Amino acid sequence: MIAYLGGELDLFRLAVTWKRYMAALTRPHLQGAVLEVGAGIGANLRFFRHAGCTSWVSLEPDVDLAARIQPPPNGRVIVGTTTDLTREDRFDGILSVDVLEHIENDREELDRSASHLEPGGRLIVISPAHQHLYSAFDEQVGHHRRYSLTDLTALCPPGC
Repeated sequence: MIAYLGGELDLFRLAVTWKRYMAALTRPHLQGAVLEVGAGIGANLRFFRHAGCTSWVSLEPDVDLAARIQPPPNGRVIVGTTTDLTREDRFDGILSVDVLEHIENDREELDRSASHLEPGGRLIVISPAHQHLYSAFDEQVGHHRRYSLTDLTALCPPGC
């Protein structure tokens, strides 16, 4: 699979205020079967998953990181990327937190993710903003870019 370059995940799991804030904004849009793309070490689970999520799939391409994820009773971990999902893998919500900036062909990734949404499903993408803030840190953790709202919206497949 893919080995993750960065080493910041253990530090960022402690960013509770930020995670609570982002989760509060997105929770109303995450219902039913949820896929978390690029789940890392599973640090987002306790913030974003809630009673309205009937199932949770953590998708993580790094086998060592995936081994650290503790799935909830109604969840499971898949080691891989969206290219490893089957045509039958369908979700009511797909969550991508700080992932898209790591993927070289971001439009293809969003198209592929959207193809796994049930009708009316939601694709939620959280990523670093403002390309002018791109720094050595971004480069060290494997970021290809940062996004403006306009840029990210332009990448979204029709209907998302």
